[in-house]
Amino acid sequence: MSGNFAALIVRRFILFSFFLFGCVGPSDAKWTQEDSTRIFKQLSVAFSYAYSEPDTAKTLCSIALKDARKTNYPYGKLKALNVAGILEDITGNNDSALSLYFKARKIAIEINDSLSQAQIGNNIGLIYWNQEKLDSALIWYRNSEAYFRRVKNTQSLANAINNIALIYDDKDSPDKSIVLHIEALRLRQEIDNTYGIGASMHNISMAYTFLNAPDSAIYWGKKAIPYRLKVKDNYGLSKTYHNLAIIYDRIDEVDSSIAYSLKSIDIKKKIDDMYGLASAYNNLGLVYFNNKEISKAKSCIENGLEIAQTGEYIRILNELYGNAALIADFEKNYKLASSLKDSLEKYNKHAYEKETNEKLQKLQVEFEVERKEAKIERLNQENEIKKRDLERRNIQIQSLVVISVLVILLGLLLFFSIRKRQELKHNKALLNERQKGSEAVIQATEEERKQIAKDLHDGIGQQLAAVKLSWENTINKWKKGDRPVKEEYEKMGKLIDETSSDVRSISHRMMPRVLQEKGMISAIEEMLNLSLDPDKITYRFEHFQIDRRLSPRLEVSIYRIIQELIKNIITHSNASEVHIQLMQVKKQLILVVEDNGVGIDPKNNKSDGIGLLSLKGRVDSFQGQINFEPSPNSGTLVTVRIPLG
Repeated sequence: MSGNFAALIVRRFILFSFFLFGCVGPSDAKWTQEDSTRIFKQLSVAFSYAYSEPDTAKTLCSIALKDARKTNYPYGKLKALNVAGILEDITGNNDSALSLYFKARKIAIEINDSLSQAQIGNNIGLIYWNQEKLDSALIWYRNSEAYFRRVKNTQSLANAINNIALIYDDKDSPDKSIVLHIEALRLRQEIDNTYGIGASMHNISMAYTFLNAPDSAIYWGKKAIPYRLKVKDNYGLSKTYHNLAIIYDRIDEVDSSIAYSLKSIDIKKKIDDMYGLASAYNNLGLVYFNNKEISKAKSCIENGLEIAQTGEYIRILNELYGNAALIADFEKNYKLASSLKDSLEKYNKHAYEKETNEKLQKLQVEFEVERKEAKIERLNQENEIKKRDLERRNIQIQSLVVISVLVILLGLLLFFSIRKRQELKHNKALLNERQKGSEAVIQATEEERKQIAKDLHDGIGQQLAAVKLSWENTINKWKKGDRPVKEEYEKMGKLIDETSSDVRSISHRMMPRVLQEKGMISAIEEMLNLSLDPDKITYRFEHFQIDRRLSPRLEVSIYRIIQELIKNIITHSNASEVHIQLMQVKKQLILVVEDNGVGIDPKNNKSDGIGLLSLKGRVDSFQGQINFEPSPNSGTLVTVRIPLG
């Protein structure tokens, strides 16, 4: 089995194997339970040959389909067509696969089988994804996601969300994909899906790699490893090792990069992933070359070239030839470098001719398909004309249609009326919630003012009174001719120092000086250093793409939001670790605060606390969103999104 085919079948299996088979279907008088059991056994045997002997699998599936048609078993026909589509998909026949999927879906619609419609929709989405029609794939996956969410099918919902996230990865939208990958991870953790948990953690690591956040990418990549090992997912494990090697190379940790590359190569050899092996040799060769280990670099590049030439892996061959020429130039073997560049040019020419021929063949197939579809459309139009003729001759049916339309219109009027009332109720609740948030901000401000007034009266006021008494005592001694002792001056100086320190503390609480002078990032770092005792709570603060000052009002609000969240963590969470991320993604400012404390219970979480309402009020003032949910680390995950003008 070739390397790229091995990679292809694993990807296919991940995405659609979870909805292939069932053992029951809609009732029909012309088939028996014995027929159902026999047909599903035939399909199960057929699918067991899908990746090792696809031609055998197709033959067995054809037998099952004929059996289902003979017994007029609609659910059997539906599943047989679905499996036949998967087999065509595995062998690269996308057009045939789509045709079979749409036939299966038509039966699912006829027998009102919503689950099968959603499952087949996932398969159709995969075809469009492989054809790089990402928007079409996204539509099908969103439809499936909506159904699985409605029926609370957690396993299928997690997979659908995972597929949507992967499409956003392909669309270069890691900000959207990370949120979806985290949701898929949460769902898979709910059902203890070890395989899926490892895959989601790897996907999160890949997204952070794209965002150039190496610490987060390494963190999630390493978390995925034990889950990959537990289910013996060698293919996935090799990918995780490979990505970790790339990340460590980016941050110049050469030894770690080499170690993970060698682990990845060892696994890829065992599972016969030749394409991945060629790519891994290429990356390891570059690491060795950059580290001036030229002999090792040459060995890796030569191994990669041998594998890539055998499998005709065009993209990786280009990179390998280029790197081989780079090494030859470095060794001043210009003749070899020129020869390698000539070989690359010849191979690219051959690959271009091959790709052109394949495109021509594909266009021919598409032309035949379009011609058949046009013929089918013409027949459908003729049938429609006949149908209309029959309807015109049947007055009773027309009357029934009119009555039905009237009933539907009345139903729609009732529906829209109810929905309008619900919208008004919702808007009223939303307004009340915002009003509570504003009141909470005002109340929090008043409480802060009261506290400052109390501190001024009880602390600074008494300290100043003590300084005044001490000074008057010193003056009286001077008047009497006595010289004050050193201890009295020291006591007075100590009182003045304490008063000065308290004034600075109150001033910092009202408006940190560093926030005005150095900006939000420096102010947050200072606040975290002052607020968190490193012996009790360790923290990690990361910020991305914030290369300019924001509006003063927004900076103060973000500072206060983080300050309130840290206060809640210290007071209530019993956490030992806090992770804060602040990033600007396109036209959004995103804040993520995560701890490993006792967490929150979403069902019992009351939103009328002054602290939470104050947070919501601040976020609402910028038309933003704030979300509280359990963290993957069993604590609390708070996400704040604020649009930037």
